[in-house]
Amino acid sequence: MKKTKKKSALHITASVLFVVLFVSLSFSVYFVVSAVRATGESVVFTPSTDLRLDFVDYVTEIDKRIAYDFYEEILQTVVIPHYFEAFVNPRQEGEAKLISPGEYIVLDQSDGDWHLLAFHDGELWADVSKIPTRFEMAAPRFDQLIEWRLACESFAAVMGLGALGIDIQPEEFIALMPQNITPHRWEGNRRIWGDPNEEFVGRMTDGGYAVYPAPIARTINEYFGDYVYAHIMEDISFHTITTELSRGRPVLLWFFPRGPAGGNIHHWYTPAGRAIIANFGTHTVTLIGYDLSTGSVIYHDSFGATRIELPWASISESVYTRGNMAISLIKTTADIQWP
Repeated sequence: MKKTKKKSALHITASVLFVVLFVSLSFSVYFVVSAVRATGESVVFTPSTDLRLDFVDYVTEIDKRIAYDFYEEILQTVVIPHYFEAFVNPRQEGEAKLISPGEYIVLDQSDGDWHLLAFHDGELWADVSKIPTRFEMAAPRFDQLIEWRLACESFAAVMGLGALGIDIQPEEFIALMPQNITPHRWEGNRRIWGDPNEEFVGRMTDGGYAVYPAPIARTINEYFGDYVYAHIMEDISFHTITTELSRGRPVLLWFFPRGPAGGNIHHWYTPAGRAIIANFGTHTVTLIGYDLSTGSVIYHDSFGATRIELPWASISESVYTRGNMAISLIKTTADIQWP
């Protein structure tokens, strides 16, 4: 009997807390929208912000689904994947203004498809039914199988740089990459080899392993930093990927193309004593586009110089099990003169 009362009390407490948070969040959204209306400041909302996480963290596991549903009702947003025309009213009066790609708070709706968006010029109306759902940027393709059979990360970087106007050959980029071609050795029962967080481990032609995002990003920023900034992404999802792509930013993505389990697992230690758990099913590709209507991503794969389009859901788990590794390439100058 005591356990039943205790359980009921916990449910009542959780419910009360949920209601309090719901009301608090409603006021927060009201003030955000009021601030937009008053100041005209640009507001771009991303679903992974602390506001959402803090709200959900305070409710029980059972209530989380309800919390998310309420959250979506409280704050409606729309993704603009390309530069898009907007107007001062739904009648398209006045000069059209271009709004940049991003996710915007919806302040109001009219005639179904017209949405009033919070924008840097105040409030603008856009017909969301005309927003293109498909995007693909031009990018070169290279084949790693000809010589550099294990250099997919460098090939992906070169294809991404090419999409931004930097014409460089894979061999040139590979020459800039930190590499540890020292063969692995044994110290007692410990295998000693390189650190993929610092360099490419082994030879890129054969017998090597891989390199992770940090060395790739450092190489790009060191040698191409006047034109491009390589940003290591932390929050990887279909939404964040398509947001980056819609802004003209190719994305280098690490995943397991053969499935979430990847390939053979090997263990070793770096000379500095760092433990490495390596999955030899790792591969890196260059994302260049998407289709929102099918939930698909488009990428160039240097394993045969192919163009592939497939549902994000089919690789999302292997992206997660690979460790959520990705780099967004951000163009930092309008005109790239290369070399």
